[in-house]
Parts: sequence; structure tokens; C-alpha cells
Amino acid sequence: MSDIPLQQAAQNEPCHSCLTALEAAASMARLVLQGVWHIFCFIVDIQMLIEARYDTRPPYSRRTQRNRRGHTGSLELMVRLLPGMLSFYFNTSLSESVENAAGGTSTAGESAIPLVADPATEDHRWYAVTVGRAPGVYRGAYHLSGNSTGTPGGTVQRFSDMHCALAAYQAAVLAGSVVEVTVATTHHVVYNDLSTLIPVLKALTFTLILVVLPLLPLILAVLSLAIIFLLSA
Repeated sequence: MSDIPLQQAAQNEPCHSCLTALEAAASMARLVLQGVWHIFCFIVDIQMLIEARYDTRPPYSRRTQRNRRGHTGSLELMVRLLPGMLSFYFNTSLSESVENAAGGTSTAGESAIPLVADPATEDHRWYAVTVGRAPGVYRGAYHLSGNSTGTPGGTVQRFSDMHCALAAYQAAVLAGSVVEVTVATTHHVVYNDLSTLIPVLKALTFTLILVVLPLLPLILAVLSLAIIFLLSA
């Protein structure tokens, strides 16, 4: 009679091989999902770079603004569709510090170059040009929150047009000031615009073709082994 509790405990004890198989399957699934997610983000970033590099249409055209909203908002829209995620705010910033090639002799008493910022359009891509007064004194950039960083002594101007920002940068270089150019992109998606779904479908299709389909036999094999271990226990 005293052996019955021990037998029941032995029968109720989970199989170590089954637990090992389940842990391996869970780890494999987690790694696969992480890899798929990173590749999806990479594909979306590549699409955004291609759009920004080869888009030669007028900057204020409705078609350009709609395409930019679709490309920049695709990642945010995809994450909002995932269960358990309420919101996601994806910020991309590309910063490049450019020193004056001639080694300008700007002093602290030099006044900042007046720059005129373009009015904001429906596109939320900003090009910030920071004009400092002396090398090493001011290293600031326009942040998405609207604040500027760095010590006082420089001015930060934001532009919605790349060409206007480039013209301001060239003027600052000619004047011998230290310039820092920052491209800060905010992603606000218009979810009732069907054009935002096109980049999502493109990136999802490429992700399925490049990642999920080649790894599908391996995933099925691991799951099959886990099921076999469970049934044989």
C-alpha cells in the first residue's frame, strides 16, 4: 500500500526527454520569429532607403507624400497588427557630422547664419541643419520632441525639403561655420489610406520567400519530433 503514492508520483512525473524536446522546439520557434522580424525590419528599411534615394518627383506632390507615408508607416502598421502590441513608434535618424574642409576660423563672437525653414507639409520628414559658432562648442541636432541638444551658441533649423536643407548647408559651409546635418524622420501613419498596406504586403511577401519557406521543413521536423516524444511518453 505504501508503494501506490510512489507509483502515482512516478507516472505523473513529466518525461525529461519530452521537456527537453519542448524546450528545444520553443527555442527554435523563438529564434525563427526573431530572425523573421529582423529581416522584415531590414526589408522595410531597404524600401525606405530606395524610396528616399530614387524619388525624383516634386517634394510636395500628393503622390510623393502618399508613397512616403506608406513606406515609412509600414513597419508601424505591421506591429500594430500583431497581438499583444498596442502601439509602436518607429524613429529613424541618420546623422552625419561634416567639418569645414578649409578649417574655418569661426569665433564665438560670430553670429549664426539666418536660415528660413519651410512650412510643414503632410510629409513628416525633417532635415535639420545645425550651425555652430566654433569647432567643438556646439554639437546639436533637432530631435523628434522638438528640442535641441548641445551647449548654447548655435542655431538649429529644420526643413521639410531636402533641397532647401542642402542649400542652407552649403551657405553655412561657405560662411566658415561648423555644420551638422541630421535627417530625422517621424512616422505618422494614416491608417485609412490603403496605400500603407502595399509596403507591408511587399515586405511580408519577401520575408516569407526568403526566410519562412526555406526554414519551414526544419520547423516542421522539430515540431514533429516534439509530438512524437509527447505521444510516446
